[in-house]
Amino acid sequence: MDQNTILELIETNQIDEALSSDLVQTLTILSKTSFENISQEDVQNVLQVIVTKLKEENKSHTELLVTVIRQMSKNVDYTIPVTNIIVVIEQLKSQNKQTQFTILEVINGADNLIAEATIIADKIIPILLEIIDSEVFYEDEVSLAAIELLGSLTAYSLPQSFLNALEIAEIMDNAAITAARNAPSYSSEDRAKLLQKITDNLDITSGKTHANLLMATVMLIEEDHPQLFDRFKKVSGNNKAKILRQLQDVSSFLPIHESILLYSINDTHEQVIKYADKILDAQGKNPHKKHCEEVKTWGEFRDFVQKILKDRRDIYKKSLVDYLKSVLSTLSNYKGKELRICDAARILQDSFSCAPLAYSKDWKDLPEAEENTYEELENLLKQQVVDLEQLKKSGLLNDVGEDGVEAESGNFWQNTDLFIYLELGINGHEQSNITICRWDDISNIFLMGSISE
Repeated sequence: MDQNTILELIETNQIDEALSSDLVQTLTILSKTSFENISQEDVQNVLQVIVTKLKEENKSHTELLVTVIRQMSKNVDYTIPVTNIIVVIEQLKSQNKQTQFTILEVINGADNLIAEATIIADKIIPILLEIIDSEVFYEDEVSLAAIELLGSLTAYSLPQSFLNALEIAEIMDNAAITAARNAPSYSSEDRAKLLQKITDNLDITSGKTHANLLMATVMLIEEDHPQLFDRFKKVSGNNKAKILRQLQDVSSFLPIHESILLYSINDTHEQVIKYADKILDAQGKNPHKKHCEEVKTWGEFRDFVQKILKDRRDIYKKSLVDYLKSVLSTLSNYKGKELRICDAARILQDSFSCAPLAYSKDWKDLPEAEENTYEELENLLKQQVVDLEQLKKSGLLNDVGEDGVEAESGNFWQNTDLFIYLELGINGHEQSNITICRWDDISNIFLMGSISE
C-alpha cells in the first residue's frame, strides 16, 4: 500500500476497511500523505473515521492516531464521541510529553467539547489536573494545553470535581492555577463559589499557604473587594514574590489589580518589589517610571520629581531613613559613570522601589572623600542615615519642631519627613535650563532637603 492507494481508498469511501485491516500501516501512510487535492468533505469523512479508532483496544497506537488526527484537522471541523474522549484522556499519564500535548491539542480542537462538558468533566478533570506542572506551568506546553481544556470544561458551570480538587493537597495548586488563568471567563456566581472554596481551605496566617491558591484569590477578587488587601498583606514575603512571579508571566493577558502592584512596590522584600515593578513597567502603569530620558534640564528635573512625589505620597509608607538606604542601593549603579540630569531623576524615582541597603555600624566613622565625587555623595547619605537612626533611638526623630534638631554628629536637621525633604531639596531649579549634572548637584539635593525651611 502506498499514498496513491490511500488516496483512492479515500475517494471510494473504503478507508475504514483499510484501517480495520492494517491500522498501523494505514495510519503511517496517512501521516505522510498530502491532502491538498482531496475535497474538504472527503478529508472530514476520513477524519471522523479515524477518531472512532481512539478506543481501548487501540491504546498502543494512540500516539500515531492523534498525530494523524492533528495533521488532518488543521483546516477541517471534527467531533470526538464522548467515549473516545474519555478513553484517550485516561491514557494521558502513561504517554510521553509530546504525545500528551498532541492528545490535548486534538481534544481542544473538537467542535463538540463544550457541548459535552457536563458529561465528561467529572471523569477527566482529575486526570487533567494531575499532569499540570505547577512550578513551570507558564512555560510548559502540556500544562498550558491542559489548563486550556479545563477552561472549556469549567467556563459555563463549575463541575463538582473541580471544586473538590481545591481540597486535595496533591492537586489543589493546579486547580488554583487553572482558576486564576481562566478567571476572566467565569461568571460572578462561579467566582464567588471558587473564592469561598479557596477561603475555606486556606489559612493565610498559618504560614503554610499555597502561593497558587493565593494567586487565584488575587485574580478572582473584584478590584473593590473589601478583603483584598487583608488577604494579600498577611502573606509572607516569599509567597508574595512567588505569586507576583507567576502573575508576571500571565500579566500580558490577565487583568492584574493595579492596587495590588502599587502596594507591592512598597514592600521590604526585594523579589516582591522586583516583580511588581516589572509588571507595572510592562503595563505602562508604573507611577514613578515615566519619561526619564526626557529630563534634560534641571527645570525639567524639578517638574519630574514633583510628579513622582504627587504619585507616591499616598502609597509610599516607608520612612525617610528607609528611602535613603534605598538611594544608597540605587546609587551604586552609577559609580564611575558620566552623569546626566536624567540619571539624577532616575536615582530618585528608582529608590522608591529598590530594596534598601543594609545598615552598617561602619558608617559612623567614614574616611574623608574628595569633593564633587561619588564617594562624597555616598558618605553624605550614609551619615544622614546614621543621624536619623540616632535621632530615632534618642526619641527626637518625631519631635523636630519648627526649630529643628541637632544630631550627635553635629549636623542640623530641619526636615525628617520624606516628602518635605525631597520637595525642599529640589527647590531653586524652577526655571533652570542648565543641562550639566555633577555629583555636587545631587549631593545638594540631599543636603538642602535636610536643612531647608
